[in-house]
Amino acid sequence: MTQPRILIVDQDRAAASTVARLLGEHGYQPLGPVGSCREALETAATQRPGMAIVDLRLSGACDGVDAALLLREGPGIPVILLTPASSPDILARVKKAVPCCCLALPIDSQ
Repeated sequence: MTQPRILIVDQDRAAASTVARLLGEHGYQPLGPVGSCREALETAATQRPGMAIVDLRLSGACDGVDAALLLREGPGIPVILLTPASSPDILARVKKAVPCCCLALPIDSQ
């Protein structure tokens, strides 16, 4: 049986490594990490993950909300958005991306 593949989109390599390790420990195959929308879309097109975990802060012209919209509308990948902030403005943008879940950081892995 193949492990479900999850794309990690996060410019913070240390945080992405922690997410990848936790996913691996729970039977998932982490893909990436990638740090930009462009890389996320390229990886999604070639690797066909079943889901993506996307941080709000990304390098390049678009942020995590933009990436979530593009992944959902293009390849149709469900997205979990990670955000370090929960201001009303940010939450309004997150809602537009229609993620399957939005988690506020930090997350306690215990």
